[in-house]
Formats: sequence, C-alpha cells, structure tokens
Amino acid sequence: MEELKKQITQQIEGFPGRAGVEIFCLEKGQRFSYNGNERFHAASIIKIPLLYEVLKQIEERRLQLDTEYPLPEEEKVGGAGVLQLLHPGLKLTLADLMHLMIDVSDNTATNMIIDIVEKDSVNGRLEELGCKNTFLARKLMKVVPGLYSYTSARDTVSLLGKIHSEFYEEGMEVLRKQQFNDCLSRDIRFCKECGVLIGVSSNCKACKKPVNELEIEEPVFAHKTGEITGVVHDSGIWEFPRSTVIVSVLTDYLPDNNIGKDFQAEIGKIINKNLK
Repeated sequence: MEELKKQITQQIEGFPGRAGVEIFCLEKGQRFSYNGNERFHAASIIKIPLLYEVLKQIEERRLQLDTEYPLPEEEKVGGAGVLQLLHPGLKLTLADLMHLMIDVSDNTATNMIIDIVEKDSVNGRLEELGCKNTFLARKLMKVVPGLYSYTSARDTVSLLGKIHSEFYEEGMEVLRKQQFNDCLSRDIRFCKECGVLIGVSSNCKACKKPVNELEIEEPVFAHKTGEITGVVHDSGIWEFPRSTVIVSVLTDYLPDNNIGKDFQAEIGKIINKNLK
C-alpha cells in the first residue's frame, strides 16, 4: 500500500484539476485517502445511492423487481440513455430501470426511480448511514441554478461497500454490466497467453500477436462513471483473484475532460499493479 500511496500522490501532484481519491482493500483493511471527504458535484455517481435505496426498499418489501412502470412522456430528459428515444407508455420493470440507470446511465430511468423511491427517502437513508457529504438535490437534467447533487469519494466507497456486503448478488450483478469503461478500467486489459498488460495497444508487446487474435483477460470491475463538462468520476469494486478493492476517484475543474479520463486510467493502472 505504501508504494501505491507514493505513486498516486505523484499523479495527483501533477494533475491540473481537483481530485478526491479513496481506495479501500477489503481483505487487508488498508485505506488510501486524498481529499476523501471533499464534496464534488455528483454527476451520475448519484445513481449509486439510488441503487442502494432501491435494493433496501426491495429488502423491506416495499418494492418488487418485477413490478412494471409505464414510461411517462413528461419524464423524458436528454443526456445519457435510450428511454428518451422510445415511445411513451412503454412498460419497464424495476429491474429494467436499475440496469438502465447504472449500465447505460439513463437519465430518464433515473428520474423514474427517484419518483419510485422518493428523494426524501434517499436523503434520509444517507443520513442514517453517516454519508454526510452526499445529497440528492433534484432530478437529473432538471436544472435549478445553484442546486445540484453532491458526493465525496469516501461516501461513495462506503456505499459501494454496503452494496457489496448486503446485496452482493443483486447489486454487483447490475454494476458488473457497466457499458462505460473509459476511465479507471480503460487500460486494464491483459494478454491471457503471457499475462502482459496490453492496455489500448493493438498488439501484445510480449508475444507480438495482434489483439484480435488473442484471448483478453480483464479483471471484473463493477462500477459507475459520471461525467459533465469539467467533471469526470469513476467509482467501483475490483474483484481480483486474491483481493477486493473498492475505489472512488472524483475529479473536477478540468480544462478538458480527456485529461480527467487519462488521470483516471493512470490511477487504475497503479491500483492493478499494486493490489491485484
């Protein structure tokens, strides 16, 4: 963990934006934190506490996964997702909405879930859990000047840890199917034949074979990304053969979002090198 701390600190020192980083190794109980309690605009990371609230209300028998909800025309919003393109009245199960909210970051599905679980219930749950730096302010894409949802790297790691411990089958099954993988896990691709990190290269440097002829190995990363202009986040759970690592990297004040994604990718490589 000491070498990991050193390498990540070096990355942060050369970073042109603001970063909040929280890394927790489950088996060893070891933690690295940098600005872990700093509040950031949550962007789509707010969908993690929403996922937790859905799972809790199912456990409390207030909701059921197979309940169907019609798509209301008035709830369609822009940004990420596909529901804005589909016909009103389309029936979606709660399970469908969870996958849409997390795996393709569908904003319309998210707003439907906010109506289902209720905003006050989400914030009340966050308060009970001691997540004092996370707050659901409003529905997505419904802009109110000065009013936005926020979170911290430490709160996000805590929520992911609870999903992992309390709802492993249901929650991890959703998070593992994430479709946006251009941040922490972007470069974590190995040649299964020789074990060398390939990253985004088109050839394996060791066996010289092109990627399309290789069997690729990627450690399971159950996660959620978030992005708006100047803000890039990624938070999730890496399931390695000998360890489980919960991580949240939040970044803002970015002159270019690609800088944030490159920073995230470097952090991902450091985690894999030191904790895999």
